[in-house]
Amino acid sequence: MILRVISTAITTISAVCLLALMALTFADVVGREFFNKPLTFSVELTKLAMGLIVCLAFGTTTVSARHISVDLIQSFVGKTVYGWLLRLSSLLLMIFFGVLAYGLFGKAQQFAGDGLATQVLFLPIAPVVYVMSVACLGAATIAGVMIITGTNAQSEVEEHLQQAKAQDPIDPQNTNDSV
Repeated sequence: MILRVISTAITTISAVCLLALMALTFADVVGREFFNKPLTFSVELTKLAMGLIVCLAFGTTTVSARHISVDLIQSFVGKTVYGWLLRLSSLLLMIFFGVLAYGLFGKAQQFAGDGLATQVLFLPIAPVVYVMSVACLGAATIAGVMIITGTNAQSEVEEHLQQAKAQDPIDPQNTNDSV
């Protein structure tokens, strides 16, 4: 449950970044097409925002198991073996996101030491890369918690669908008289 709350908060931040990026792109297109005055800084803000959006989305995709996957052996193995395979995939995700967080943190330190900033607005790049690193570390932590608890989103989705079906007033097999 706590993973879902954290995931929702991170998703909200990512959605706000995406909304701001959409507004920036709209303003840039209107300025360019109608007034012949494009926003000269839109490219650098787009690059920074896209990095943030992608890294912030890692935690959500990990919690909801929305990563691209192909379950070729699910029908051939039992639930216990499949549960261990899900834990193994969470372990691989944890390692991947941990390495990514480590690499981004190193780059952020390098950028901070060099004083690297955007070319037009002179915004420092290091703080954004630090946030990206923390977001990847958060995704690694979520994957680690999923390994320890054995949580997998597939069982939660199946449970949610069963609850929704039980509350469906159109379903002829529904015996719930409260609807």
